[in-house]
Amino acid sequence: MNNDNSNVSSSSSSNRDNVNKTNKSFRRRRTTSFGKLSQFLQTGSILGDAGSIQSALLDLSAIGKLMTKITESQRRGVESLTVWAHNASNAAIDDVMQQTRQLYEIFIDKELQFVRQYTHYVQV
Repeated sequence: MNNDNSNVSSSSSSNRDNVNKTNKSFRRRRTTSFGKLSQFLQTGSILGDAGSIQSALLDLSAIGKLMTKITESQRRGVESLTVWAHNASNAAIDDVMQQTRQLYEIFIDKELQFVRQYTHYVQV
């Protein structure tokens, strides 16, 4: 029985090691440039057709706007469900939705942070 616990423990620490290695390798690849992608077109640092790069940046910019709309829709949806759950006069449903709302708030805040950073770097 003790042997099973050690396997679980070693598996858990192994997963943490893999996550740490992934995070470290990701950090290692980050650039030191703080410029926007569109600025590289002017400097000639990107090889290739400038028109296709410009088109790709426009597409990426549109994706950022859509991601913002999706996030706003998620927030409105969760708020509506929370109000419905509160008005349902069922304490269990209300409790679950209150907890779900708190989790979504964390998720939505992180999502909006990502979208802001994403759109900053793909502005045309």
